Amino acid sequence: MAEFLDSLLHSFSLLLKKAMAESLDGSKRRGKSKWPIVALLLAILAVIFFIVMLVYISKYHKLLKQQQVVSETQKDAKESEGSASTALPTPTTTTTVPSQAVVKSSKIFSDLTAEQYEAIIQYVLDISELGVVPSKEANLTSNYIFSIDLVLPNKEDVLTYLDNENAAMPVAKAKVILFMGASNPKAIKELIVSPVDAPTTWTELSYAVDRAPSWQSRPFCNLVEAKVVDEFLLQIMEPLTPMLKAQFNMWYDVTCTDRCLFYAPVARVIPGISDRMIFVFFHFTDNQEDYYLWPVPLKMLLTTPGNGEVYTVKSVTYNDVDYDTIQALVDAYNAGNISTSSPGVEQEYAGRYGSPNRRGEDLNPGNLPPPSVTSAKRFTVQERHASWLGWEFDFSFATISAIQLFNIKYKNERIAYQLGLQDILVLYTGGDMDQAFRMYMDVGWAIGARTSTLRRGYDCPESAEYVDSSVYDVGFDRSINIRDAACVFEYRNHVPLRRHYSVDYFNYESFRFTMSMQNVVLVFRQILTVWNYDYIMDIEFHQSGVIKTSVNPTGYVQVISAGSADIRYGYSILPNASVTALLHNHAFDFVADLDIGNSNSNRFMTLDIEAKQKPHPYNSAVNMSYMVMTENTKATEQEAIINFDFSQPKQYVVFNKNETNLRNYQPRGYRIHSGNFVNVVIPDDPVFNAASWVRHQVAVTKYKDSERSTLSFFSQGDPFNPPVSLSHFQEDNESILDQDLVCWITLGVNHVPTSEDVPVTTTAGKSMSFYLIPYNYFEEDPSISSKDAQVEYPST
Repeated sequence: MAEFLDSLLHSFSLLLKKAMAESLDGSKRRGKSKWPIVALLLAILAVIFFIVMLVYISKYHKLLKQQQVVSETQKDAKESEGSASTALPTPTTTTTVPSQAVVKSSKIFSDLTAEQYEAIIQYVLDISELGVVPSKEANLTSNYIFSIDLVLPNKEDVLTYLDNENAAMPVAKAKVILFMGASNPKAIKELIVSPVDAPTTWTELSYAVDRAPSWQSRPFCNLVEAKVVDEFLLQIMEPLTPMLKAQFNMWYDVTCTDRCLFYAPVARVIPGISDRMIFVFFHFTDNQEDYYLWPVPLKMLLTTPGNGEVYTVKSVTYNDVDYDTIQALVDAYNAGNISTSSPGVEQEYAGRYGSPNRRGEDLNPGNLPPPSVTSAKRFTVQERHASWLGWEFDFSFATISAIQLFNIKYKNERIAYQLGLQDILVLYTGGDMDQAFRMYMDVGWAIGARTSTLRRGYDCPESAEYVDSSVYDVGFDRSINIRDAACVFEYRNHVPLRRHYSVDYFNYESFRFTMSMQNVVLVFRQILTVWNYDYIMDIEFHQSGVIKTSVNPTGYVQVISAGSADIRYGYSILPNASVTALLHNHAFDFVADLDIGNSNSNRFMTLDIEAKQKPHPYNSAVNMSYMVMTENTKATEQEAIINFDFSQPKQYVVFNKNETNLRNYQPRGYRIHSGNFVNVVIPDDPVFNAASWVRHQVAVTKYKDSERSTLSFFSQGDPFNPPVSLSHFQEDNESILDQDLVCWITLGVNHVPTSEDVPVTTTAGKSMSFYLIPYNYFEEDPSISSKDAQVEYPST
């Protein structure tokens, strides 16, 4: 076809030349030839034909390109797993190789690799003045590595690198936490090591004198101390073997093999007490899958002095009775003062009420409906960078925290520098010992390293893109690769994004038009498993410019063995065995570093909505109610502390007064919305000093590189005097007018477990979320350009 068109054009080109030559010749021989007028007409026709053929060729080449794109897309659709009946119309775009800018942003936020971990470990081991030994050789009097995590460069340097084509990438650094058991006094050191590929320098991180992490605040999730405590328990528990065997046929000493009780330790500093305390509670053997729901009515409180080398038993509780020593408990058992019978335990145990296996009436034919995912991938994941229909972002795994998203852009404009979960607080009730110790700040258990491998087709669609993570394996001097640690997929929500059916109000048959758009979103998912609980973390991107962040708790509830029915602390879920599921709440701390336009020119305001009354304009004897809204810009960090009040509805907006919407001339911004703000019942307790964020639903602070995160491994061990806290950021009460702002958002739920939480608590009704919603940011709904929408008019 192309050759034919070229030949045709060549022929008409010759004709045009001949006609013009004849025309010129005729002008010289005016009146002697009949050709001049004919030649001129032919020349005009040739020009018109030439223009027409150029248009045709342009359209022809465009058609060829479209056919090639559609062919490639259809090929991708056939290869992807998904139901053709649920697929959106085949898109006219295909997966593309990321540009250099994509790779550039991915590198700076990418988590540490196995090779980098190895280089950092060896570098620290080789620093003679630190005297660090490998963890497998360490004891409580050794210096050893506890954790390693990436430290991002200063934000200004990162943005300079991202926004300037020729800028050099800032040097990547890592934080290394050392437990210095050989020093006098024993201490915790935090080093900043760089560069991560081949370290050559290190500096020690410093704190204010009264905020440095104490030796007693070290997390218990370190194998060096765990092994010492385990050996201690094996020794002191031996006298209890006859009693435990008689009641449970499970015990804990060197002979227990597959009948060993499971124990869980919680270390905590108590104000005014110099010793480190370790609360230990016991469950049935973890050789059975439902051991979480089988508590043993035995609890112990261990103490260790400042040097942390010797452990003693401070108290023992059995069947809600306190004993000063283990021998006192043994004496009570030998005297016949402790019953060894537990009615119904064997019967219930045989039935395995906590087993996850299917049972009961079968109402399900077993055929899952097709997943609501798109059949053709319209997103890409390259290294640590993802993009989808105008959205793009980078992501990074860490040992201490959940996954964090960075450099979030929509249609080439940065909306957020960082978005992600910071910490999880779980507060339980119970008896005195339970209330004193069952408050968990999950960062203290290295939640990033507790990322679950996702089950394909169940945790995420089969057709999702799966990503592995690389994190430090606490206590082993190595990194671990967690397979399928996160997934990315395109999902069709059941509620349309927008919809209207236009008719004459008084004539329903007078159909004018209808429009509807399927709400297809991109989902980024990670699931954290912190012992008994699982947290499904989702960040959804909508074509309307909205970002939804949600968390769904599931897993096993935490229980105690209660000697008597006391519903103050929770309901019994296994009466025959006196098992009570504890009343508790979950609270989640999120960071949203929004950058609207120039990040250094942002403000925060509440839009206060109030009810007013005035005399009715047509009958002054009665009043008419109406609403007004008032913009209330917050000037300082203290003013920007939000304690949610349902009686005073507000909207929370981060905006840039220098960035104006060209449609309505309002400042462009994004607002924070949530229906899951929670009121923690006892937020003024000093135990919340580490989790001061739980006292508020929203807080806004000025960005500082030294205040980029509320995370600290040591908050779990000493929540009363934490090294890092949101309240520390707010103390100086800095101005937040035209600054780089960071939003701290708290979600939560009060959970009263019931029998339906057995065997595993379900997500329905417990989901929590917040939205980042455009606020005069776009001139119109950006999804109006989407091909996922349909408009239909009456047929003529």
